[in-house]
Amino acid sequence: MFSKSYSRFCLAGSEEKLAFCKDIRVDVCINYKTEDFVARVKEETGGQGVDIILDCMGASYYQRNLDSLNFDGRLFILGFQEGTSTQTDLRTLVAKRLTVQGVANFGLYRFLVDALLACWKMLKIENSLTHLSHTLLSVFVIMLPL
Repeated sequence: MFSKSYSRFCLAGSEEKLAFCKDIRVDVCINYKTEDFVARVKEETGGQGVDIILDCMGASYYQRNLDSLNFDGRLFILGFQEGTSTQTDLRTLVAKRLTVQGVANFGLYRFLVDALLACWKMLKIENSLTHLSHTLLSVFVIMLPL
């Protein structure tokens, strides 16, 4: 049993993907092509940021992901759709006590997808979740305690 309530955030670049996220009861859907997702995450969390980010984009999102995290937040890098090399301000990592972890094992990625599916099924979501694993390859999912 969770001691905190959690909200689910999703970033996607098309209305079709955002609609899918809404169908599976994602709480906040953000179109990264039309919105500044860091500002929106901060707005939605009362300035705190999120606790966990699962990122498949890589380098182009790295600093913005760090900026979106709450203190003691965790960034899991699942893929590199938009690059493998970047520069970052390391003070963000230290000041917010952040953890960055690479998920190089597809089995672990599959485990994370299965864990998300199981959580959503426990919440009795009626919608079909068969497309979730394919969608997570191109949709960025964030979860945070409120």
